[in-house]
Amino acid sequence: MVILNDIGPKTDGSLKKQVYDFLQKLQQNPASPSLHIEPVHSAADRRIRTGRVNDQFRAVLLELQGSDFHQFMYLGTWNHDDAYRKAPRIRLDINPVNGIPSVVVDPAPAEAPAEAPAPVPAPVPAQTPDTPVQEIPAQESPARDIIAAGFTPETIEREIGVSPTVTRRVLATTTEPEFAEELKTLPRWVADTFEGLAAGFSVEEIRDELSIEILDEGELPDVTDDADVIRSLQHPAARMEFDFIENDEDLRRAIEDGDFNAWRVYLHPSQQKLAEKSFNGSARVTGGAGTGKTVVALHRANNLVLRKGDLAEVGNVFGEDRPAPAVLLTTYTTPLSTALKAQMNQLNRFYPEASTPGEPGLWIAGIDKLIWHEIKLASQDDREAAAREALGITLSSVPQYLSDKDRDNRWQESLDQVDTPPRGEAAGIRFLAEEYETVVIANGITDLAGYLRVPRPGRGTALNRAARKQVWSVIETFLAKCGIYGTIGYAAMAALGARILENRAQTEGHRLFDHIVIDEAQDFHAGHWRFLRAAVAAGPNDIFLAEDSHQRIYGAKLVLSRFGIETRGRSRRLTLNYRTTRENLGYAVQILNGSTDAWTDSSGDEDSTSGYRSVRSGPRPQILTFPDDGAELNGVVEVVRNWTISDPEAQIGVLTRTNRIAQKVSDALHDRDLAGKDSNVSVVTMHKAKGLEFNNVVLVGIDDRSLPLAWSLKGLGQHERDDEIQKERALLYVAASRARDALVITVPGQRSALLP
Repeated sequence: MVILNDIGPKTDGSLKKQVYDFLQKLQQNPASPSLHIEPVHSAADRRIRTGRVNDQFRAVLLELQGSDFHQFMYLGTWNHDDAYRKAPRIRLDINPVNGIPSVVVDPAPAEAPAEAPAPVPAPVPAQTPDTPVQEIPAQESPARDIIAAGFTPETIEREIGVSPTVTRRVLATTTEPEFAEELKTLPRWVADTFEGLAAGFSVEEIRDELSIEILDEGELPDVTDDADVIRSLQHPAARMEFDFIENDEDLRRAIEDGDFNAWRVYLHPSQQKLAEKSFNGSARVTGGAGTGKTVVALHRANNLVLRKGDLAEVGNVFGEDRPAPAVLLTTYTTPLSTALKAQMNQLNRFYPEASTPGEPGLWIAGIDKLIWHEIKLASQDDREAAAREALGITLSSVPQYLSDKDRDNRWQESLDQVDTPPRGEAAGIRFLAEEYETVVIANGITDLAGYLRVPRPGRGTALNRAARKQVWSVIETFLAKCGIYGTIGYAAMAALGARILENRAQTEGHRLFDHIVIDEAQDFHAGHWRFLRAAVAAGPNDIFLAEDSHQRIYGAKLVLSRFGIETRGRSRRLTLNYRTTRENLGYAVQILNGSTDAWTDSSGDEDSTSGYRSVRSGPRPQILTFPDDGAELNGVVEVVRNWTISDPEAQIGVLTRTNRIAQKVSDALHDRDLAGKDSNVSVVTMHKAKGLEFNNVVLVGIDDRSLPLAWSLKGLGQHERDDEIQKERALLYVAASRARDALVITVPGQRSALLP
């Protein structure tokens, strides 16, 4: 086994292949004479070695040996002379407070202080002299918040284990970019400590997140004992720095990606707990965009199907000695499920894939595709019975999905045909559609008596008994049309699938899956939750969901306990952002904080944005304003052209609110040879950008006509209007958080009120 902790210069070109060959040989036969493994004279650590990569370059290693192990830690590859100058000063150290290992490079004798790296300039788009540019100003160093909270170098050392020398250096920074640059030089767990303190976390919260314990002297690992060192390297915080490579495929990916963490789906200690822990029932991870919720979902699905770690003792509902439990990994749309499958293949390309839903192994699919599969699979008798019981209608054949446009038309027709239609806000087709999905479907109601009795929490518009009768008459007419035409909406289709699964469970004695893992859970509707509850028996590790209420751009606000899914006491919030820079994250969070309505999660609790922080820094977001659409289009072209010139490999996302604007921008970029089949430029709507990420992003047309869309608010009651505006705000947040590095927002005319 090779342990990776690459502190050397970046490996490029043909040297990558030669480093891979060297490490592959090292794994296969460390005694091979061709490797030229040699000790280093007068080394600070007696275990330091060098090895021959080629005539010009040598690898620096640390050798660990015991009676039952022989492992090498790869520390980097340097030019021959540089390697021999660097190697004697490298040593492995054990933190004297918490026992976490780290690689230390002692300064060379009389070595001058390292010159601070030049700041990376923000990519300034080309613009005409009359194009107003607003750049979000740089902020003061977060160190001020740490000092204001009363933390001192001595308390941070005593209670967490960070050296006072390091703390003083961090607390001396005066601007946010200086703070970010200082953290780049530190071990990941130390940087996390300062980011957490700056975000307002307590010492206890930081220790819990990083799995840090304060050790007595007798409990500390012995840095001179190689077996102790190997054990210390397994600490969750240590695994943020050290990678254990056990096969050639992992090694090849590591070398080819050029970044020894980029090839794998990275797990922070706080994520690892969620991915491996066994829960008594359903559980949940929450967090903002880019905090790694999907990473947790992927690892947890993989661990469940392989019965790894704490999950090894969990049996399956069938009670059979099967090679793998039946596990479902699902999400809101088919494109997102396709992305999940690609990521799972990256995580474990040998994962046991189920042959069909419910068979042993892992099944990955979009939720609606799975529902459709189960409905088609059912017999006609089973479908007819389920339709009567779940929807109160008769279906003579396999139903087809009702498009959103046809659904709205059918609601309007039904509203026009009743003798006594509802009044006020209850007469809107948006209200009627949501009432049906979030009240009728959610509670399995099929008649007026049930509707008159059912509570309607969170619906906003109050309905007395007479008003409920009027609303039900429209719903009844709508359902009759669904039965006649054999087309039903997505929520109704899910409710039908749920009833089919419930009836099957009663006759066959088991459920479709043993465990279910859900990504993007905030966008699932009531029918989906009824189906998922019917697909797995309540019990240990039955349902695990990843959600962010701030990214709810489709579904309605729902409390999952209504569906028999309770996660209280088994929920954890992730706050560390891996994708978006501090500058972009701060701006995106400001978008959310402009909401007048509270953001509530699936437990019905308020979902705060406090504590979110990023591991990366970059250029500040820019807002470009233009007099009209034509000038804006030319400005977007220039932004994209400059980005493609400055970095031809950068992935660029051009995001718009509507398909119409996307087509105009796409045509303009095609005309200038800036977009096309082989281009790194993608033009998509904000909705389709969900789940994607780009190096640079330009948000186009962020004016008062497009966000929120004026026509989408017409005819809505106040409750539905407020909810629609909050969804538009969430959509803007999703779009802004797609940018890893540069974010530019273009405005033709009057800027959107949703912008901070």
